[in-house]
Amino acid sequence: MFQRRFIWLAVLLLGCAGGVHHPPTPEQSDSPWHQWQSQVLLDHPLVGRVWDPRSGKFIGYDQIGFRAQASDYLLIGEKHDNADHHRIQAWLIDRVKEVDRRPAVVFEMLALDKRDVVYQHRREHETDVDAFAEAVGWAASGWPSWNLYRPVFATALADRLPVEPGDPPRATLREMRTKGLDFLDRQELLRLGLDEELESAPRELFAAAIRESHCGMAKESTIDRMIAMQRTRDAYLADSLLETGTDTGAVLIAGAGHVLRAAVPAFLRRRAPQRSVLAIGLLEVDDERLTAGEYLEVSERPEFDLLWFTPRTDNEDPCERYRDQLKRLGK
Repeated sequence: MFQRRFIWLAVLLLGCAGGVHHPPTPEQSDSPWHQWQSQVLLDHPLVGRVWDPRSGKFIGYDQIGFRAQASDYLLIGEKHDNADHHRIQAWLIDRVKEVDRRPAVVFEMLALDKRDVVYQHRREHETDVDAFAEAVGWAASGWPSWNLYRPVFATALADRLPVEPGDPPRATLREMRTKGLDFLDRQELLRLGLDEELESAPRELFAAAIRESHCGMAKESTIDRMIAMQRTRDAYLADSLLETGTDTGAVLIAGAGHVLRAAVPAFLRRRAPQRSVLAIGLLEVDDERLTAGEYLEVSERPEFDLLWFTPRTDNEDPCERYRDQLKRLGK
């Protein structure tokens, strides 16, 4: 079977081994894993389990909830088209609310040029989640079906939590595709924390992941441009978390790649070293990796604070699915 890692640049595309015992099935009807929506590899030994790579142990759901509640910034990295990932995100937000916190919820899926629309909806419609989808033009946004994301937005809007855009404005991304970081002036680079060169280790991690996720068809010049865009988006997402989560913290809903240690968490550590961060990677299992340690990147430190394993949405080889697009990318 094709070896898969999480692919966090989806928008650009459009040892520490634990045991292999099956986890107990939680009985709470409100748990996101009570009935898995994804149906591929349901019998995989890691499905439903959460791994703490630093301790080398699996942890229970209560522990996950406590750690989420204790973190200033909770970052939850998803595979965009996996319905279970969004249900887990909604569950985690509910856990944070249990301790009377009202965190801002920052979405990668909402660009900053939608901020006025988002705020107007919150003033006029408050908890109407489907009206929110219409207001932000979700159907034409290019993101997966609204029905997949609806549980996360419904949880945030139901208790009138601040819903915040996090992605750079579309115009900024268009300019960056041709100009790179030169598009931003020095003051903005300093403010966002983009003024320093990326260290070699995280750069190579990003580059290797791009090569793999693009099935070896991306040119080196393309890879450099993608890394610059990735870092810019990470910086803007961190900026939204810092700006909107000043008192009660914030939650980030984004692709798993934005939650990597060298991504959004790195900008948070630089700009707010006194604030605590918990980065959870929601990862689909595959049938060639049966132990948790096999999902860790080879680096000095784990790339996520916690790994939460779920079934797969499908078993399709993405290199076959996107072959034509990838060939054009490599020209």
